[in-house]
Amino acid sequence: MMSIITLILMLFLGFNGKNRGVVNYKFPIEKLALTLGLMPNLGMFLKGKLMPFMPETLSTVLGVILGLGIVFFFLTYILGKITKIPEYEYTGADRTLGFFVGMLKGFCLMMLVVMLYGVAHIDTVSPEGLTKQMKNNFVNGRVNESIDYYRSSVYSVYVKMSGASVEDLYVSKDALLAEEKVVGYVPWTEGYVYVPPKPEPEEPEDDKKKGNDLPDINSFK
Repeated sequence: MMSIITLILMLFLGFNGKNRGVVNYKFPIEKLALTLGLMPNLGMFLKGKLMPFMPETLSTVLGVILGLGIVFFFLTYILGKITKIPEYEYTGADRTLGFFVGMLKGFCLMMLVVMLYGVAHIDTVSPEGLTKQMKNNFVNGRVNESIDYYRSSVYSVYVKMSGASVEDLYVSKDALLAEEKVVGYVPWTEGYVYVPPKPEPEEPEDDKKKGNDLPDINSFK
């Protein structure tokens, strides 16, 4: 059903785009959706390249920032080329491209809906039938890995910041870090395994005591 709704939306926006044309169109929704959908794979690739030169946390942050920037730049460049051909305006080529751009807009709108549904863990409280429709939608097949990337990140941040448990959804931070496979995390994609963040190494007790010891007053005599 959701796939049919998606196709209807794409066709509706496609004909709307055909009437409007594509010259001077800015692609705001398309760039947002495609950037969010494509960034995780590039971000993980960049993280792997950066890790030999810096700590894992810093390489993760830089991978995300660079991934977002690179994807957004290329999308802006490529899509901008389509809309900066003034001789296309009010021509058959303009209307044809407008139709496909409208369909792309419909696809991206549904992509944002599916991603929001998955990333926000709405499936844990919504009817099972609705979740099945979201997952069986052909849009989900293009972004399911990205959804789990953001979904597990949101989950991890929540656990770190709260320290409290939420029944049937979250576990405590200590329990999370103690598990190789997180019991409380509900994956969006079947078979996806979320690896919990590693705890920071604790400073040895002897070093703590040395750091807290006050200097001997006799040493100044």
